Amino acid sequence: MHPAIYQPPPPDWALAVDELHVWRVPTGPAERELEELAEVLHPEEIARAGRYHFEVDRRRSIVSRGWLRRLLAGYLGCAPKSLEFVVGPQGKLSLDRAAGELEFNVSHSHELVLYAVACGSEVGIDVEHVRPLQDLRAVARRNFTPSENKLLTQSELAPARQLEEFFRLWTRKEAVIKGVGTGLATPLAAFDVSSHGGVPESWQRVEIPPPDTSSWLVTELAIDSGYQAALATARQPRTIRYWTIA
Repeated sequence: MHPAIYQPPPPDWALAVDELHVWRVPTGPAERELEELAEVLHPEEIARAGRYHFEVDRRRSIVSRGWLRRLLAGYLGCAPKSLEFVVGPQGKLSLDRAAGELEFNVSHSHELVLYAVACGSEVGIDVEHVRPLQDLRAVARRNFTPSENKLLTQSELAPARQLEEFFRLWTRKEAVIKGVGTGLATPLAAFDVSSHGGVPESWQRVEIPPPDTSSWLVTELAIDSGYQAALATARQPRTIRYWTIA
């Protein structure tokens, strides 16, 4: 992990209009904490978690939604269970408009959940556990632009570095798509994220083609070893604050 970046939140943490907060939460809490997280969920959220075949996936579902409720309730000063969510046409989750201009996005992979929270600016976030992919090149050909595929075919890239580059590009694309909220209506190959500064918070502007036709900013995030993560936003924040739970 990057301890100099992700810090425990102060007791009185709050979100300024020009700030963006990134939260890191591990998905393996003690049994008692898991029970406490389940208590803030609505019955349909408990039922959704129960439909997972594997216990590890059930626990991740409870942790992901339970901490989402806890965090958003902390910003809004309300009970976690009182929050009402709205699901968009392509599945993007948002708060009922009565909650104001608080925007958020969630991503989880393997043993981590990441949350992005902003005020008045739509956001998207993605985290991926870097793992071997037998069909990496085929997936890239289907979903990456020529410039992005060129990065993967550089002769000097060792297999491990190629895998890391694949997930760097993939998370950037997924973060943008999740922020836009159009789902498969915007193919991943329809926009390019190959330009990057190589460090967190080095922003690239991405133009989304129809039907959305919008401009976004995307950057990669510092995250635990063995993961890649990216953040997309409709408006560049003055400050990004990184909080961690446990």
